[in-house]
Amino acid sequence: LTTEVIAHITLANLFLAFWECFLSTWMVPKDSFAYLAAGNTTTCEVQGFIGVMMFITLESSYTILSVLYWIMVAYGWTEEKTQRLKIRCFFLGLPVAVALAFATPLLINDMYNFTGVYSCFIEEYPLGCDYDPNVVCTRGARSRSWQTGLFLAVAICTVVIIVSMCLLVRDIRNQE
Repeated sequence: LTTEVIAHITLANLFLAFWECFLSTWMVPKDSFAYLAAGNTTTCEVQGFIGVMMFITLESSYTILSVLYWIMVAYGWTEEKTQRLKIRCFFLGLPVAVALAFATPLLINDMYNFTGVYSCFIEEYPLGCDYDPNVVCTRGARSRSWQTGLFLAVAICTVVIIVSMCLLVRDIRNQE
């Protein structure tokens, strides 16, 4: 099971690198004046959706992996136990479910827009309308709240990873 979680992490990294780094400004709408911009609003939304999906899948997969390692040591889970369908579905499905639950409302609410750097992510449009009272946001009006939510999700994952690793070290020391 740990190998499969690591495979998910690898695939999510590959997708993220391709959609965010390789395609970068090609997916950005032409009217943004970004270097090599060749896309439109739809390509920008696709890039933003996949980027958020893969980012959250990565964060939650790392978290699931750390919890899984701790459970295997603390409760003596064997390879046989981790092959049970319910356990496999939980550990492999949870990261994707969490990512879909976060990324889909953003897509529905037009939150994926050009960030002004190199790709599309959670951002308002036109760029900077959240800060300028004279400019009306036409897309992504509450993007700062969603960005804060993403930051908090990453912070929670980081805390869970740290706690899991501390518990893992404690349990390994107790076994010796």
